Amino acid sequence: MASKLPAAAGRPISRHTVSSILHEGGLFSRRPVVCEPLSPAHVRARLHLAREHSSWTPEQWGHVLFADESRFKIQDDSRRAMIWREQGTRYRAPNIVKRDLTEVAGYLYGQG
Repeated sequence: MASKLPAAAGRPISRHTVSSILHEGGLFSRRPVVCEPLSPAHVRARLHLAREHSSWTPEQWGHVLFADESRFKIQDDSRRAMIWREQGTRYRAPNIVKRDLTEVAGYLYGQG
C-alpha cells in the first residue's frame, strides 16, 4: 500500500506514516486465520454429532479419546501474509483464508 501512495500524493510517504494513519483509524496488521473449508457433508455430519451428544455428561465425555495431530509442512508457508483489520474481527469471513490442507505437501504427526 505504501508503495502506491507516493504516485497518488505526488511525494514520498513512508511505511511508518501509512501504519500510523491506519492505526489511528483502528486498523492493525495481523495474520489471517487459516482454516480448511468444510464440505456440506462435513457440516451435516458435525451438526448431527453435536445434536446426538448434546446431553452427554462430563463423565461420558471422559471416555472419549481426542487425537491431537500437528502438520509440519515442507513447502512455503502462506501464514507470512498479513491483512489489515479492526480489533475483535479475527473470525469474520473477510479475515479468514480458506485453504484445502489436502493439497499441501507435508507430514502429520499424531500423539494420543
